[in-house]
Amino acid sequence: MVIQTITVDLARDGTLKIPPAFRRNLRNLNQLSITRVGSTLVLAPIPEKWTRAKGRAVKYEDGLIVRDPKIMFGTPVIAGTRIPARVIAGYVASGFSSQQIQKEFPQLSDLQINAATRFANKHPR
Repeated sequence: MVIQTITVDLARDGTLKIPPAFRRNLRNLNQLSITRVGSTLVLAPIPEKWTRAKGRAVKYEDGLIVRDPKIMFGTPVIAGTRIPARVIAGYVASGFSSQQIQKEFPQLSDLQINAATRFANKHPR
């Protein structure tokens, strides 16, 4: 992979103005990875093997936990989020209460936290 340094301007609507020479190297902008490192944006083409997810989504714990190859490379996550179920189960195993976990992840309900714990117990690594 060729590493190229470019200057990118930010448009008024918040989109990136990508130079035409860099844009030509991409098949389409959906294949562009943008990572922030300090005050610098690193733009790079996404490896082709990452862009073509295979398989189907699988639901666990009455649909509260989902494993989809298009989300977090197939890591089981809490449905509707990108929070891995094992992360929440790790908090519970470390002694955190549901209220403490909800302070860290306010979008989670008690039901989702319990589902993540059950999932981790049923599916050990």
